[in-house]
Amino acid sequence: MIEALRLKDEGFGSKLPMNLVIATSLVKAYCVLGNLDRALDLFTQMIESGITPNKVTFSVLIDGCYKNGNARKAYELHEQMKAAGIPPTFFTYNSLILGFLKANCSQEAMRLFDEAVECKVASVVTYNIIIYWLCKEGRMGEACNIFDKMAYGGVEPSEVSYNHLILGYCRQGNMDLASKVFNEMNDRGMKPNVITYSTLMDGYFKKGEVDQALSVHGQMMQRRICPNDYTFNTIISGLSKAGKTSEADAMLKNFMTWGTPNVITYTTMIDGFCKGNNIYLAQSVHNEMKMRGLDLDLPAYSALIDGLCKNGNMRGAHEVFSELLEVGLSPNTIVYNSLISGFRNRRNMEAAISLFRRMCDEGVECDLATYTTLIDGLLRADNVPFALELYSEMLNKGITPDHIIYTVLINGLCEKGHWETAREFLEEMNGKNVPPNVCIYNTLIAIYVKEGNLDEAFRLHDEMLEWGLVPDDRTLDILVNSPLEKNTSVVGV
Repeated sequence: MIEALRLKDEGFGSKLPMNLVIATSLVKAYCVLGNLDRALDLFTQMIESGITPNKVTFSVLIDGCYKNGNARKAYELHEQMKAAGIPPTFFTYNSLILGFLKANCSQEAMRLFDEAVECKVASVVTYNIIIYWLCKEGRMGEACNIFDKMAYGGVEPSEVSYNHLILGYCRQGNMDLASKVFNEMNDRGMKPNVITYSTLMDGYFKKGEVDQALSVHGQMMQRRICPNDYTFNTIISGLSKAGKTSEADAMLKNFMTWGTPNVITYTTMIDGFCKGNNIYLAQSVHNEMKMRGLDLDLPAYSALIDGLCKNGNMRGAHEVFSELLEVGLSPNTIVYNSLISGFRNRRNMEAAISLFRRMCDEGVECDLATYTTLIDGLLRADNVPFALELYSEMLNKGITPDHIIYTVLINGLCEKGHWETAREFLEEMNGKNVPPNVCIYNTLIAIYVKEGNLDEAFRLHDEMLEWGLVPDDRTLDILVNSPLEKNTSVVGV
């Protein structure tokens, strides 16, 4: 294919007569190589030279447009195809729908899906594309409606269709409905596969229902369905996070009888042990990886660094960070954020700022989490000017603040006596339509109560209600009990 393109580009192709088969093959070759412009140019040349493209030519080019991120051009070709009297196929509709979903144009994707259904060319794959997207968006009701629509359209759902629904419910933590879909799958004579079982296990582990997860694993083994890497990684991760270290180790040994655990498996164990607060075991797994000659990747180092930082072992985290650099890996935002957060927690803002400077010098992206952590640490250290300077820098970089960083700013500024500045940030939140939380209002209300400005305190209370926020026990305690020391007439307000 590449040789054919080379000959054409060098002019040899002009000595041979161009026909539909050759032209379509060359268009496909350009698309596969990511050269969409050349593919489109050749398509235009075809038409100009009198070669009429067929449905294969259009399908190849529409698919190429989708895979190269040009959904609009794919749609133009789709319309051109229909105008030429060539009925689109399920393949072209699938490419178009995927292209628009990838481009975050969901309305166009749904319209094309409806068109495909109406034209009776929608296949089970077409339905599955939409079901998967809806499940990913958490729109399970709509996903189920599309699933039911398949039967009315005479399309039989596949194992993939059921797997998508099970995954959607598992992501929502709704294991009752996930289990219901699984049972329905069995009742209809469908055979759950390794993906089905692994997805269910992952859902149960994430809900903390370890026994249920292991029960699903037992069912899978009874049906003689071979586990894959994802299955083992899911079980090892779930057991590690649940603190079942001996069971996780046993599963790792079991994995070795089936195949060879890879870097992902060991990284899963490290992450699980860290989240289960078993740092020693996480370090042991890290050392075992090196002993086995595995090439540790960035996620493997990142998981251990994060665990050590959260455990307060900054010396150990720095040693692993140094090792990461020695093996030639480049730390990313996640690694730096873990270290910065760790040093912030240890009140070592000098080290945190040093890492921040290093990030900037190396061109590593500083995200909202980076700035939130630094600003929080600086406010705790009573360095208000630098904290506000970093906030301005963050805005200048186009990073949009969220309710978390506003909470950090308002609470921190109030604690340091900068009440007016804190109030300005509340007004900024309102201006940016970022909903404040009860914690923010409690902090500001407490300040005004302390100053004896009860009118402003109760005005903020009313503003909180306007946001639809429900005052908690602390709000009521601040407003009802605190003023008693200053003015008993407040009782009953």
